[in-house]
Amino acid sequence: MNNVGLADAGLASSHQSKATARQRTRAALHSTVNVAESCELVTLAPRSVLVMRFRSTAADLPRGFFHRYDAMRTYLREQGHAPLSAPFAIYDNVDGNAADVEAGFVVSPQVQGGGDMLVKQLPGATVAVLVHAGDYSNIEPSYFRVLEWMHELGMERSGRFMETYLNSPTDTPTERLRTQLMVPVGPQSANDR
Repeated sequence: MNNVGLADAGLASSHQSKATARQRTRAALHSTVNVAESCELVTLAPRSVLVMRFRSTAADLPRGFFHRYDAMRTYLREQGHAPLSAPFAIYDNVDGNAADVEAGFVVSPQVQGGGDMLVKQLPGATVAVLVHAGDYSNIEPSYFRVLEWMHELGMERSGRFMETYLNSPTDTPTERLRTQLMVPVGPQSANDR
């Protein structure tokens, strides 16, 4: 075997070692992440949304602002409309203490905003999706998992994190909570407008 062959063998061995280390890390991560299903790419269509904007402390994310969804449901009902989606939240300027939040629902294009409830249009986008199972306080490893999955596929985050709450903490045991995590990928974000 010549030097090129030895170098190739060493490189292959190095790649195998790195791949094995990544697999071990991934296995450890997957054992600590409580997910209901695997990661996937989803294309979101353009949509009208009714949102309330506010700043929330880390301790109140997201359980502390579910009362806002009740207010929006009441507002929509009074206008003769209903939400067309589960409640969602879009997070921006997240730091260790707080985040700027837009909480809302997808609604009919005929819905008008009022007071502190705003109607806006979100453009279509491709998002990486993962469903987290369990308490919101344990959601961070699920975000790491979806970001790692994106990185492995050569994709980059392109916008704000979005969560859809598939059930409510007001009437669901903590261990049965389901939160759909969405991370925009590609050159333009669905949530940055």
